Amino acid sequence: TGQLLQVVDKFRQLSDAARVAEATNQLEQQRMKLTADYTTKLGANVLPEDGQTFTDKYVTQFKDAASNAALGLTPRQQAMFNAQATQLGMQFQGAVQAHETKQLYDHMLDTHNNTIKRAIDAAPNSYKDPSALGNLQGRIDGAVANLAQLQGLDPDGAKLLAVQAHDQFNAAVIGKMMDKNVRDYAGARAYLTAHMGEMSSGTVSKLDDLLTKRENLAKVTDTVSAVWADSKLNYEEKTNALLNAFKDDPDTQQAAIEQLKLH
Repeated sequence: TGQLLQVVDKFRQLSDAARVAEATNQLEQQRMKLTADYTTKLGANVLPEDGQTFTDKYVTQFKDAASNAALGLTPRQQAMFNAQATQLGMQFQGAVQAHETKQLYDHMLDTHNNTIKRAIDAAPNSYKDPSALGNLQGRIDGAVANLAQLQGLDPDGAKLLAVQAHDQFNAAVIGKMMDKNVRDYAGARAYLTAHMGEMSSGTVSKLDDLLTKRENLAKVTDTVSAVWADSKLNYEEKTNALLNAFKDDPDTQQAAIEQLKLH
């Protein structure tokens, strides 16, 4: 009788183990399906909905799957299964939480970078409106501050990030002022002077060189047009007038003569 009871008990243990394994496999299959689903949710798609976080939503679904897998288990089997389900649940929750954190981080980065980009894109259309430009710069500064905090940048890193954004913003404004349909070189020069302190020396130098070339070209064009319009001068006298106007710059003299030939 004792041996029979041992056999029966051993058989029950094996049966319980098999049944628990079956339920655990069912739960594991559901976990894989949930994992395949949540990993496709990126960026803003992991934001809370209806007061429930992304992780809570999937943990709730996992718990429901565990309850369904446990249907029909005996109390003894249930206890064994719960130990397995708890371990799987902790692993699943950690994985979902890590995914949610990464996607929220990326979403915040994208949001702040897009704020900067849109402000830079809007800058050329506001070049005549200092107030609008100031508002756009304020948006950039706010986004830069958020990015610096989000990325844990030290003061030097935050300053570099701000300089990079201001370089692009101010270059967009000055580029518009130098556009062939605007040609507000005086305004561009004044703007560059006023904002060079918030820009990198390299960008200031490039813009200064480009602006100087445009200013010189404009001076040549205006001078050639004025000389050509003077009907009292013959062609030779017009040539001499241009040579005299740019006597200190042979390259500009040549450019002026070439322009004169086009009239």
